[in-house]
Amino acid sequence: MTYAGFEQDEIQDQMDHINRIKDEYENLTPEEKSIRICTLEELMERFNDDTTADEKPSEDNDNLK
Repeated sequence: MTYAGFEQDEIQDQMDHINRIKDEYENLTPEEKSIRICTLEELMERFNDDTTADEKPSEDNDNLK
Protein backbone atom coordinates (compact mmCIF):
# COMPACT_ATOMS: atom_id res chain seq x y z
CA MET A 1 0.00 0.00 0.00
CA THR A 2 1.24 3.51 -0.72
CA TYR A 3 0.57 6.88 0.79
CA ALA A 4 1.60 10.02 -1.08
CA GLY A 5 4.11 7.99 -3.08
CA PHE A 6 5.66 6.18 -0.11
CA GLU A 7 5.44 2.46 0.48
CA GLN A 8 4.12 1.30 3.84
CA ASP A 9 7.46 -0.40 4.60
CA GLU A 10 9.33 2.89 4.06
CA ILE A 11 6.94 4.70 6.38
CA GLN A 12 7.31 2.00 9.03
CA ASP A 13 11.13 2.10 8.74
CA GLN A 14 11.07 5.86 9.30
CA MET A 15 8.73 5.52 12.28
CA ASP A 16 11.01 2.86 13.77
CA HIS A 17 13.97 5.19 13.33
CA ILE A 18 12.11 8.05 15.02
CA ASN A 19 11.08 5.79 17.90
CA ARG A 20 14.71 4.64 18.39
CA ILE A 21 15.84 8.28 18.60
CA LYS A 22 13.04 9.04 21.08
CA ASP A 23 14.03 6.07 23.23
CA GLU A 24 17.69 7.13 23.18
CA TYR A 25 16.69 10.63 24.28
CA GLU A 26 14.47 9.35 27.08
CA ASN A 27 17.34 7.19 28.37
CA LEU A 28 19.84 10.05 28.57
CA THR A 29 20.83 11.18 32.03
CA PRO A 30 20.26 14.86 32.88
CA GLU A 31 24.01 15.41 32.55
CA GLU A 32 24.06 13.85 29.08
CA LYS A 33 21.07 15.94 28.05
CA SER A 34 22.77 19.14 29.14
CA ILE A 35 25.81 18.24 27.00
CA ARG A 36 24.05 16.89 23.89
CA ILE A 37 20.79 18.87 23.73
CA CYS A 38 20.25 22.59 23.17
CA THR A 39 17.24 24.85 22.88
CA LEU A 40 16.09 26.30 19.58
CA GLU A 41 17.32 29.71 20.73
CA GLU A 42 20.80 28.31 21.42
CA LEU A 43 20.84 26.62 18.04
CA MET A 44 19.83 29.83 16.28
CA GLU A 45 22.58 31.73 18.12
CA ARG A 46 25.14 29.15 16.98
CA PHE A 47 23.81 29.32 13.43
CA ASN A 48 23.91 33.12 13.41
CA ASP A 49 27.44 33.13 14.80
CA ASP A 50 28.56 30.74 12.06
CA THR A 51 26.90 32.68 9.25
CA THR A 52 28.19 36.07 10.37
CA ALA A 53 31.72 34.67 10.38
CA ASP A 54 31.18 33.41 6.82
CA GLU A 55 29.80 36.76 5.60
CA LYS A 56 32.99 38.74 6.08
CA PRO A 57 33.81 40.55 2.84
CA SER A 58 36.65 39.26 0.77
CA GLU A 59 38.36 40.48 -2.36
CA ASP A 60 37.10 37.43 -4.26
CA ASN A 61 33.50 38.61 -3.88
CA ASP A 62 34.24 41.57 -6.16
CA ASN A 63 34.82 39.17 -9.06
CA LEU A 64 31.26 37.84 -8.77
CA LYS A 65 29.62 41.07 -9.93
